[in-house]
Amino acid sequence: MSGYHAGGIRAISGEWEDEKAGVVRAVAVLALALPSPPEVERARLGRLGFKIGLLIRNGQRISSLLASNEATVEDEAVTRDLAVVFGTPAGHRWVGRVFNNPPIPTYPTPGVAEYRLELVLTEVRELPQLISAPSRYGNEGSFGDSHLTSLWVVRIGYGR
Repeated sequence: MSGYHAGGIRAISGEWEDEKAGVVRAVAVLALALPSPPEVERARLGRLGFKIGLLIRNGQRISSLLASNEATVEDEAVTRDLAVVFGTPAGHRWVGRVFNNPPIPTYPTPGVAEYRLELVLTEVRELPQLISAPSRYGNEGSFGDSHLTSLWVVRIGYGR
């Protein structure tokens, strides 16, 4: 992401919501190191919008994805952009998600914005699962222009 120095996804927890059906609920934090102090960035972050892509296995579905308690919706144009920019490995597919309302980050330390992510993924047959999850501010821009590359490790349990 242009101007954003570093970041990534830190897994917090994972649990079976319905093991027989292969439904997993995973919680993580997306962190971004900001180029300016939080008081400068707050208005900017809300104005730019936010989008994220998830590379999931064929047959899987994202039942829901929240960021800072704001729901996402699937966006076909974002999904197409992800496939063009990154390509699609065999056995996988991109899902692009956007927000109707920009999620509000927390600022745990000066210069770092964090978003709590909560994913419900269906048809999970094997764990751990590594999910490429690029994100970017500015919903009109392409991931080819700028993005933050992250890897979300989805597994059952954490803190071990």
